[in-house]
Amino acid sequence: MSRAVGTGGPPALYELRVGVFATPEGVRDFVHRARALLAGPAGAAARRWTVSVAREADPASPSGGDDAALTVAVLYDELPQQWAIEHPGRDPRGRTTAQVRFGVVTEAPDAVHEALCGLLCPEPLHPGPCPVPWAADSRACDDEHERAYLEGAYRHLLDGTSA
Repeated sequence: MSRAVGTGGPPALYELRVGVFATPEGVRDFVHRARALLAGPAGAAARRWTVSVAREADPASPSGGDDAALTVAVLYDELPQQWAIEHPGRDPRGRTTAQVRFGVVTEAPDAVHEALCGLLCPEPLHPGPCPVPWAADSRACDDEHERAYLEGAYRHLLDGTSA
């Protein structure tokens, strides 16, 4: 498990990415709970947002960049390994690796990211493994390449609509 760190400031566009090793139902449940969180009072820091899911064979980074050649499965290859270590000899029963992408306009990316990660791990100091292995990171408009990707992928958020 990992969490991203960012700074507050004026509202800006971010992509928050969460990789999970879960059943299709587990991915749908996480997305459902994330949508409810972002739409409710706890998601107030997310002014506008959208959610999409990338599957194992999809590009990990549709924008190119450092992980352009990687699939979601390769980027998060440690998650199935983590599950196997934590559940020796057990069948993963349909679990696959997925990347849940949140396009968010916010001035508090840390708060939004922490809230989303809290859906997978509500008690960060708990003993033992998380029920669903996960990893998280974020992207900001730090350079022209990232800005072009984020503005292209999430233009509707900049135009004032959420999904």
